[in-house]
Amino acid sequence: MKKKLLSLPTTDEQLFERIKKNDYIAYTQLYNKYQKPLLYFTSSYIHDSFYSEEIVQEFFIELWIKREVIKIQSSLSSYLYRAVMNRIFNHCRKQSTYHKYFLFTDYPDVKGDVDLYRLIDLSEREKNIIHLVNKMPDKYREIYALRVQQSISNKGTARILDRSINTVEKQVRRVVHFLRDHLQ
Repeated sequence: MKKKLLSLPTTDEQLFERIKKNDYIAYTQLYNKYQKPLLYFTSSYIHDSFYSEEIVQEFFIELWIKREVIKIQSSLSSYLYRAVMNRIFNHCRKQSTYHKYFLFTDYPDVKGDVDLYRLIDLSEREKNIIHLVNKMPDKYREIYALRVQQSISNKGTARILDRSINTVEKQVRRVVHFLRDHLQ
């Protein structure tokens, strides 16, 4: 009796088709092939090994969870790098929010020895600002991301979002007022 041998995938696309059919071995092969290159890629943008590893690990977890609904338009390799790059952008945006929110508070920079209560208060304010940014309408979040986090001018922001400069200026003022009102 002849045994039928499973043919190993020869392309990334064949490997991903097997993953979509819940083939954990194919997923492990993909992970082993791309984990280190993606980690190296992430580390070239984020110079913190902990966050780099976390981004790549979370990406692979999400890839497995969403495997059945992911539609790849180009090559699997370019999809993987593009998806990880989006996670890198998100990480940088979150870090920027974390650091830039001091613009909207009256707190001085934290340096040297600081008592525990002040650190706890700063931590709470950081959580509040992140929470408030997430509650903003999308158009204001876009303005916040470009103007505050990425320090792009009103003119540049207007060009990127295809809005008039007057609209962008009004939205910037609304974002600032929103944050100040809710942080006090």
